Amino acid sequence: MQTMRRQRVALLKVMNILDYEKDTNADWEEIAQNNPYWGVLTDDRFLGKSLPSDVLDEFFESGRREIAGIVSVWDGFNKHKLGTVLDFGSGVGRLLIPMAAYAEKAVGIEISKSMVAELKKNLKRQKVENVKVYMTCEELLKRNPGISFNWINSQIVFQHIQPEIGYKILEELLKALNIGGYLSLHFNIFKTLSSFSSGGIFQQTDSRTLSALYVDNDTAMGTMQMYDYDLNKIYYLLLKYGVSEFRGVSSNHGEHYTICILGQRTDYTMLYTPENHAFLKNAGSWSKAVVNVSGFSNPESWGTWTDSKEATVSFYMLPELCGKKLRMRLKLRAFFSIDNEQSVKLFVNNIEVSSILFDNSYDNEYIINIQPDIIKNDRYLTVKFEIGSPTSPNTVGTSGDTRKLGVGVVNMDINPG
Repeated sequence: MQTMRRQRVALLKVMNILDYEKDTNADWEEIAQNNPYWGVLTDDRFLGKSLPSDVLDEFFESGRREIAGIVSVWDGFNKHKLGTVLDFGSGVGRLLIPMAAYAEKAVGIEISKSMVAELKKNLKRQKVENVKVYMTCEELLKRNPGISFNWINSQIVFQHIQPEIGYKILEELLKALNIGGYLSLHFNIFKTLSSFSSGGIFQQTDSRTLSALYVDNDTAMGTMQMYDYDLNKIYYLLLKYGVSEFRGVSSNHGEHYTICILGQRTDYTMLYTPENHAFLKNAGSWSKAVVNVSGFSNPESWGTWTDSKEATVSFYMLPELCGKKLRMRLKLRAFFSIDNEQSVKLFVNNIEVSSILFDNSYDNEYIINIQPDIIKNDRYLTVKFEIGSPTSPNTVGTSGDTRKLGVGVVNMDINPG
């Protein structure tokens, strides 16, 4: 009976943990209001809302040393000033301010309003005028569509972001890194058993491996969680966006094992999506690599239907097509809704280039002009189809097919315009 009772208690603990979610943004704001500098660099000297001038100088000197150590890894880094640099999770500016000295323009992303307020005070104190700060990636991209960077940095930040969110942020950052641009990104990878509290819950996945399901279920405000990232997923994203050579610097922070990835982006991805969609049969003549196809159904002999509200295809352009006016030729057919309607909006790199209202279901050819400035120097091009009325054949009574069809793409071709 005692054994069964212990098992039941353990099961209830696991169920409670799986339901548990911590609001890390609220926790970070709580820390920022009371201990903004300690929140960035956890040393008791930096506790408090404000610091004596000598301690403040020491705080920022640590940032200058850290940035100098990072850039010393890259050959030729100091030969000329960079265009635009980004510090993700910029806090009070410990790393962003020294980064700004290497660039024409520096950008910070910081979720905490209190941290941003303290950062602006520090920019004024140190007379740094080439810095802009945004609270989220979304705000940055909305206010600066198409912005790209020559250096992206993030230190001791991702470890406090749930990985399922962090991987998406990482991909957005990598998309915005220019060819030849530098990156310095820090991740927590694993913990040792001695770092866990006695209340830790573990999972034995095989005869030799013991993994933690969860540790320190602490609901108190102002206590940050430490999340581990999968190095395989990080490696995949690096390769996808052309960071094929990089250096990993390992460190141990109180039994938390981390890696700082230092690298540069090359001219194109190392990953190739098989061009098995019929409408991409000629893609090799105008693209260097197709890297993503989403929102399309299985290919058919004539082409491929979209099967969601949005469908996208992304690829790296051949270098000789970049910086030129291009002409995209699309052969499309429509699947009409129960109201006999169908339309599509076309976007290239998030810029709307065409809107089509279909009046028949035959194959029709459309020519769309792509201006030279739409393709940035990373050569990355995404075509998005935004469907007006995705509808299933089952809904209109033509068959039992439940896919929500919209536009059939018969062919896509891109040539100099």
